[in-house]
Formats: sequence, C-alpha cells, structure tokens
Amino acid sequence: MNFDQLEMITEVARTGTVSEAAAQLHLSAAAISRAITRLEQELGVQLFVHSRTGAAITEEGRRIVRLAERILGEAEELLAEAGRCQKLVNAKVRISTVPAPTWLLVHALLELREDIPSLELEIGEKGTQEVIEDIRQGKADIGLIVSEADAKYPDIRLEKIADGQMALGVGREHPLVSRASVTMKDLEQLPLVIYPDKHLEAIIAALGPAAKVLFRTNNRDALLLAVRRNMAATLGTDYSFRGIQEEAGSDIIAVPLSIQTDSDLSLWLVRPRDRKPSQAVRLLAGRLRRLLKKRMQE
Repeated sequence: MNFDQLEMITEVARTGTVSEAAAQLHLSAAAISRAITRLEQELGVQLFVHSRTGAAITEEGRRIVRLAERILGEAEELLAEAGRCQKLVNAKVRISTVPAPTWLLVHALLELREDIPSLELEIGEKGTQEVIEDIRQGKADIGLIVSEADAKYPDIRLEKIADGQMALGVGREHPLVSRASVTMKDLEQLPLVIYPDKHLEAIIAALGPAAKVLFRTNNRDALLLAVRRNMAATLGTDYSFRGIQEEAGSDIIAVPLSIQTDSDLSLWLVRPRDRKPSQAVRLLAGRLRRLLKKRMQE
C-alpha cells in the first residue's frame, strides 16, 4: 500500500469513473486499474464494482476511502511542514477568482502561512470568462468560478468543491431576518442592492416590474453598508455569505431563497489540464476543499 494508491481510490470515488480519475491525476486508466486491483488484493476487500457506466463504490470501499482521505490529509500536513524548510520556500500561487469565494482564499492563506511562512498568493477578482482565460493562457495556477456550464473547454479541468444555493442577505433588524426561507413573492418591491452577475440578473428579470434594485455595484463595502443599515437586502450564494458573516458577525444574516432555478450555483475549482500542479498548488487546493467543507457544515 502507498500514498499513490490511496490518492487513486479517493479520486475514483469522487469522480465515479476510472477514466476521469486518470485524467485528473495525469495517469493512464490502465495504471489506475492495476493499482486498485493490487490494493484490493492486499486488503482482501472489493472497493469498486466496475461497469460500462463507471465505478460504483462498495460499502467496504466507502469506509476505506474515508480512512484514505484522513491519511492523505495528514500526509499533506506533513508535506506542508517539510515544505516550510525545503521545497516550498518562496512559493507563489497565482489565483484568478470570481468575488464570492475570496474570503475562503484569505482563510486558506492564513492557515497555510502557519506551515509555509514564505507562501505568497496573488489573488485577482474577475468575471467568470476572464478567470477561465487566465487559466488557459497560463496567467493563473488556480481559478474559482460559480458555474460549470461556462467552462466547457478541453484544455481545463473542473472540480466541484461546494454545492451552492441562492440566499438573501439582510441586516439583523430586517423584517425577513427571522424567516426560515424567502420566496420570489417576498422579493417583490423589496429594495435590493446587487453585484452585476448573470445569476442575480436572472432573478431580477424573473421579478419583472416588481423588481426594485436601488443600485448595482462591484464595490463590496457599498453593498454591505446598505444591508447593515437596512436600506436594502442583497442576493448571493450561501457560501459567499459565510465569509461575510465571519467578518461582520451577526450584522448580516443569510436567509435561504426558495426558488426554482436551472442555474448551477456550485463552486468549481479550475486548473489547466496539461500542466501538472506544483506542490504549493496541490496544498492550497486541498486546504480550500477542507476549509469550505468545514465552514458549510458549521
């Protein structure tokens, strides 16, 4: 048993197919299949049931994969500690991201800097297509976008790191703050301040004449000031409000928005398909996954 095998089975479990796992790990499907077979023989259990449609994980496999994820996480921490003294001195990771998950990147940097004091992140906030082009042109090592549908390119690979849903951000004195959820009817004639974003604009368009947008801006501070003072409410994904709430405490409350939508609001990690990630990039990606999973479960 080795770390490569553990990484392979966790990736097959995540993607559901050997071929996709092979693409993500920059290996051949045959190499992964052989490694899994050897591991199954060594452990004496069947991890996956293979078919033409993919690789279905067994109950025994599920338990083994959970243990493998824990071991890989601890190994990552060990690598980070070693990197502080050796490989990752003066490491730099360039990140291109839509605004919503910027808070997550800052928290990841704070945690990683404890292990790798010299790590430097270069973060640029951009629109989705600009993020994708930064990855394709080699201007960024990692990208974060909200919609998979916008990134159908053969030279990039996507990894979903969080499911998302739309929420309404209100001040703590707002009339809707105690609601378990709000509906489109609740948004009618409700003063709103929003980012210029296609997902938000779709909601405004659905409201039609009943929409009441006070202003649109990319200035985050202006949006939050309007919400804190109960001048208006704002719209965003639930994971974006996680960061706002950590900064503002109980000043901003996220209320789930109960609507029917075809929009994909998941958060996606974007990387180039033809370039193997550096150790610093892999460490950062792993920390982002764990941080987001932890925050969304709180």
